[in-house]
Amino acid sequence: SADVGAARRVLEKEDAPPVAWNVVVVCCARLGLVDDALDLAERMARSGRLDLEPSLATWNAVLSGCARHGRVLEAFGVVRSMLDQGLRPDSSSMSSLLKSVASLGLLAHGMEAHCFFLRHQLEPDVYTGTAFVDMYAKCGCLEYAQKVFDMLELRNITTWNSLVAGYANAGQFDHALDLVEEMKRNRLDPDVTTWNGLINGYSMNGLSSQAVLLLRQIKAIGLTPNVVSWTSLISGSCHNGDYEDSFYFFNEMQKDHVQPSVVTMSVLLRACAGLALLKKGKELHCFALRRAYDHDMVVGTALIDMYSKSGNLA
Repeated sequence: SADVGAARRVLEKEDAPPVAWNVVVVCCARLGLVDDALDLAERMARSGRLDLEPSLATWNAVLSGCARHGRVLEAFGVVRSMLDQGLRPDSSSMSSLLKSVASLGLLAHGMEAHCFFLRHQLEPDVYTGTAFVDMYAKCGCLEYAQKVFDMLELRNITTWNSLVAGYANAGQFDHALDLVEEMKRNRLDPDVTTWNGLINGYSMNGLSSQAVLLLRQIKAIGLTPNVVSWTSLISGSCHNGDYEDSFYFFNEMQKDHVQPSVVTMSVLLRACAGLALLKKGKELHCFALRRAYDHDMVVGTALIDMYSKSGNLA
């Protein structure tokens, strides 16, 4: 915050050019300082300097920050500010808006965004189309996800992967596998992300054995499971109360020379809390410290939860 304050003082005292303001806005948005990014963009709009009016790129940077950090209401406010300024949101704007909605599963907000898109006659493209498919799929509204998918003239592999993952997470594996076969008929090879969607679906629905089998099958066809593949197995086991399986898959992940992410660590700490495994939790704490994962808010919260449930409040 002190650094942002210093940057603000330089911008305001030195009559800084628009590029300097934009750089600070982008940095704040990327660092998760969404309130600072919003405030700076609004100051630009109120400055009275024609050369300092926020551009589409400025607002898109703020929107991207909102999307990354789950600030849905602020994201809608940014779009309104763009329109008030006479700017038309582009595919990047809509993708960020829909990503923020999808991350929280807010279907009503997603449908509002869709109505906004149609009402303002914005031009659809493969990116916005994919974002709508992904949003509806993550919000559990597969009927709408399928309708949008069917209406798209252009689709890329991300479009297909979003729908595959949506059906898999809902436990509709026949639909998901049919889509994979349809991808192949359309000369589109499923990638690791495609299979990860199925692995996650199997795991979260309590079908870890099928998930492990699929992981072995993708290895056999020459693809390499990544951190998302393994974290899906670990997370699914934890979600279903199979905490010991979570640690088994973590050991297998390490044997495969795949480095865990902050998400992996937070899930494993949740497993420690579930089993009240203080010693294992301390080992994971040391592991997190070595990789500076303890600074992550999710990991920090998981550590507090683990220690409290293990009876170590000191």
